[in-house]
Amino acid sequence: MSISILARKEDMETRNCPAKRKRLMLSKQTDLYGINFLSLPEDIVSRIIAGITLKEAVRMSIVCSKLRKSWIYHPNLDFNISTVPASSRHNIMQGLKRFIDTVNFVLREHSGLALNRLAVNFELHKEHANDIDGWVSFAISSKARVVVLNFSPYLGQHENNYSFPCHLFNNQNSSHLQVLRLDSVTLDPSREFCGFSNLTTLALVHVLILQDLQYFLLRCPLLECLTIRQCPELHNLHATQPLQCLKFQCVQDCAIHRIDLHAPNLTLFQYRGGSKVLFALNECLKLKAATVAFFVEV
Repeated sequence: MSISILARKEDMETRNCPAKRKRLMLSKQTDLYGINFLSLPEDIVSRIIAGITLKEAVRMSIVCSKLRKSWIYHPNLDFNISTVPASSRHNIMQGLKRFIDTVNFVLREHSGLALNRLAVNFELHKEHANDIDGWVSFAISSKARVVVLNFSPYLGQHENNYSFPCHLFNNQNSSHLQVLRLDSVTLDPSREFCGFSNLTTLALVHVLILQDLQYFLLRCPLLECLTIRQCPELHNLHATQPLQCLKFQCVQDCAIHRIDLHAPNLTLFQYRGGSKVLFALNECLKLKAATVAFFVEV
């Protein structure tokens, strides 16, 4: 069931309630919340839409003719469990299909213009790669600045992980991404990976990292914030060249043996994990605070 159909169903239920119907008629007269949207300039309407959630924008489009298709320009697309109707959540397979169908519908109908964020927070695995690759491709073509793929609460075997499609990026389309957050996926960048020239924030949580992460990091020259948590296969975090812009680094709950970085602008460092780790923070003359917490090893 598409998101617009769900909104229409909710609208029909509202119309069947006399009290709600009266409020609805009033809102249609002034459009919404006492605001006459018909008299507002398009840029003002766009700002209003940008300040609410996608779900709210769809609901508003039902009762205001001027907003009928406004949701297709929404800058922030966030999909999570609430994307699935409550009636489908008790059935895992049905809920999964509803979720994927809804995301595909929204992205197919969306204008792709002025997209700021695409976030998917749902338990998905490698068998859903075709759909997820399509979502990432949409983010690329729409020049999204923020991409979040959080496929937890899946915490099972890594062989079922979805593999982040580094191959979809090239020197022409990768420059728009500024924030990348990955949770419960596999990251396997080749040495030919083009990198993200404007990426400032990278967060990896429960990610299976198959290649030396330095090849990825060195191709993100503007990286300022690096967070790595629960990545059991990451044993060495090092870079042969300085990470000039790195200001914040957090490494937690990884089976890491060595952290060896040149980060002249690093100001905050956080570590939590095993005590058998070698730290080599070279040329970190601007470091203001460092927090180190070791696990008690029995």
